[in-house]
Amino acid sequence: MAYTELLPLEDARARILEDVLPLRAESLPLSEALGHVLAEDVSALLTLPPWDNSAMDGFAVRSEDVAGASAETPVHLAVVGEVAAGHEPDAAVVSGSAMRVLTGGMLPPGADAVVKVEDTDAPPGVAELPQVVAIHAAAPPGKNVRTAGSDMRQGDELLPKGTRVTPAVVAVLAAAGHARVNVHRLPRIGVISTGDELTPVGEPLGPASIVDSNSEAIAAQVRAAGAEPVRLGIAPDDHEAVRERLTEGILDADALVITGGVSVGAHDVVKEVISEIGTLDLWRVAIQPGKPLAYGSAPRP
Repeated sequence: MAYTELLPLEDARARILEDVLPLRAESLPLSEALGHVLAEDVSALLTLPPWDNSAMDGFAVRSEDVAGASAETPVHLAVVGEVAAGHEPDAAVVSGSAMRVLTGGMLPPGADAVVKVEDTDAPPGVAELPQVVAIHAAAPPGKNVRTAGSDMRQGDELLPKGTRVTPAVVAVLAAAGHARVNVHRLPRIGVISTGDELTPVGEPLGPASIVDSNSEAIAAQVRAAGAEPVRLGIAPDDHEAVRERLTEGILDADALVITGGVSVGAHDVVKEVISEIGTLDLWRVAIQPGKPLAYGSAPRP
């Protein structure tokens, strides 16, 4: 194939992406799914909240009982109990009564609103349960109440396939009742450096050597993109050595990123090796630096 013209960057990117296909799906525990991509649409298994509950620390009331309440004309209600998060109310709220309720506590039967503790004469924080509470503000129906299903309902479609699992997505999946999730396997990206002059970082340098910094940066980029880097070492500028390293990489990884060896120098053998074991699909892109960028594909042996 002749490569007489520089390929625009956008065209080169589009050509490479034509070959990118989703990897197989696997079922993982939710705790291991971070960074993966959902392989299927996800629906809610649970309703959240499962019942009406209080959005405030305060008192559950009947809205009609406190319709005229104000700081100047408080309404006094008998306190019939308390309900905290994780507990069921043991009484109902009837006319002339209220129940102390803590944030997240179930709304007791009979109540349809919550007056926050700051709008009462009850002390905030840890305090004894009062026998009577003075209400200093009206509370219309639904005031300070999180209704059942206001976040999600069982069967609701939550996340489409293709969604990357972030910490926020983990929270949604957990709240929806998913202990496991079907995700695509993380790509394994082989990283190969080429060049007689390269020495692994941390090893003594020879008189004509430099540190192999490119592969360190590429492996870090692979990891930052959510894939798993597979370090395949340094291949010298030798045809057979490069061929052996690429063949090893094809077996161990889903894709290879190779640095060096694709320009027009007498020792740039990588693109020739790619052409021998597979197909060289593009070479020379209109970018600087990096013009001698090559891309190809090869079957697994």
